[in-house]
Amino acid sequence: MLHIREITNVEEMKQLWAKSEKRLDIPLLHGTRRRAITVTPEERERFSSACHRVISFAKRYYDSGKVDWERLEGYQREKDVQFLSTVVSQYNLSDYQYGDFYLTTSYETAIDFSFYAGGEIGSNAYSQVKGFEAWGIAPDEETDVAAKTVAEEYEKHLDSEKIVLAFFGVKLADLQTRAGHPILADDSDAECREVKELYEDGLDEDFCRTDHQFRLSNPDAYVAHVLREKDFRAGFSVFTNVSDVDRFIKNHNYLSSTKWNF
Repeated sequence: MLHIREITNVEEMKQLWAKSEKRLDIPLLHGTRRRAITVTPEERERFSSACHRVISFAKRYYDSGKVDWERLEGYQREKDVQFLSTVVSQYNLSDYQYGDFYLTTSYETAIDFSFYAGGEIGSNAYSQVKGFEAWGIAPDEETDVAAKTVAEEYEKHLDSEKIVLAFFGVKLADLQTRAGHPILADDSDAECREVKELYEDGLDEDFCRTDHQFRLSNPDAYVAHVLREKDFRAGFSVFTNVSDVDRFIKNHNYLSSTKWNF
């Protein structure tokens, strides 16, 4: 269970930055919905299991030789890019493991992930459910039950507030790469300095941090500071050096979509 601290004033977060030889000096971030941090472990497991069941069925269909690829291209372009996408085609094959707790150094990436209702796997599972209906694909009985759970839970997440969780002073020893490898080979001072230089540097010309992503081995050992959607704009002053947020969004086409209207 995460230890949650609600932030009532964004300026509070500026006081939480601290330097340490064995910890990252910069905060690490996780974009999600409020429901994800308030559900019971049983509810979380029920939703997760249903999502995996749906994605697994979609993977079997994807590999069945029955996919009309021309139709799929059109459906993805016009209706839903997530239906039978790489999340499905690479299910159980990619380095990314759904269920692990992922963090990023990039504030923009964290905000983007908060738009996935039910997380990336929940959002993708829901897309498969809708795609099954649109394509007339009949799941087996167990997958059909799971699909109903996915649809029900997805709607609850969709109606839930977008948030970004900020973790300060994370130990280097508690971090793994996105692929699941420890970022430290040992705990020597020299290696810690090298790793910190690698991940703490990297402000680009827009003064935003490179998107380094990690798995956190024990999130329960840390306090997750909650930044609410209404404070996303103000958060740029904490997690980036961007001073003119409107100009920044305007100059980045992928940010200027309606979903970034905060």
